Amino acid sequence: MAATAEQKAKRKANRKARAANQAKKNAGTGKSSRKVRTNKAGNKVVTRTTKGGTKIKKVLSKKGEDGKRTTVRKVATKTGAGGATRKTVTGANGGKTKTRTAASGASTKRRTDSKGKVKSITKTNKDGETKKFGKASARVSTANRIARGKGENAKKVQGLKSKRQAARKAGDMDKVKSLRKEARGVRKGMTAATKARRAAKKTEE
Repeated sequence: MAATAEQKAKRKANRKARAANQAKKNAGTGKSSRKVRTNKAGNKVVTRTTKGGTKIKKVLSKKGEDGKRTTVRKVATKTGAGGATRKTVTGANGGKTKTRTAASGASTKRRTDSKGKVKSITKTNKDGETKKFGKASARVSTANRIARGKGENAKKVQGLKSKRQAARKAGDMDKVKSLRKEARGVRKGMTAATKARRAAKKTEE
């Protein structure tokens, strides 16, 4: 006999409660919680929370002729103490969508291909207004220059990132904020320089 909608909802609530209790037990023990289920499409879904607080959900395909499964989609989510959230979605082709959402609701979404090259950047402010920058934009061009470490300013941004990570580990959040602000200024300068170069090139043509 098929389960009713009410029974299904109750089972789902019970599963969530068990997972929450297990995560609570594992908190501070250095252990990670892990849950495995099979969805309606026959895909295996593995959900776990690392000791660092990152929730990882991996969807695996049905078993092939060789008896192995492949990753269809992977989602990693982490919420910081201040309420900011980082979410990374990895597709089967290796492309990634990284979304950072602040406690205020403002967010930045970055799409990259399998080689790590930025394809687009979408920024949404706390009022819900959205701006999208495509692969031909100066902002995306600057992001790729930084990723490749191309140019003195790109190396400077990467250096500031390393310092910021060290400050975060040390718990010095004031220093993290100041380094983030400094890096933002360098990136803005690089974007302005890219726009100026393009404008000059058009004038010459």
